[in-house]
Amino acid sequence: TSVAAIVAVPELSVIEPGLGVGLELLAVTAVVVGGVSIRGGVGGITGVVLAGVLLGIIRTVLVFLKLGSAAVYWERAVHGVFILAAIE
Repeated sequence: TSVAAIVAVPELSVIEPGLGVGLELLAVTAVVVGGVSIRGGVGGITGVVLAGVLLGIIRTVLVFLKLGSAAVYWERAVHGVFILAAIE
């Protein structure tokens, strides 16, 4: 949380309390796709960082596809597919 706040502060002129609301699915997806075991005990930061970059690229691709407001729903669908693929 502190790292996210440090990264977000220079980009925004005003920081609101509800800034990170809705990013829970993104965090869980990055952790699961990054190779961290859901049962705990196994995982590494390298995989999680690479998964975060991958998920950031997907958001950018959806914006470039000009999906408009539907991009948010497609992004959530892609996150769900990644979670299902990583669990199997």
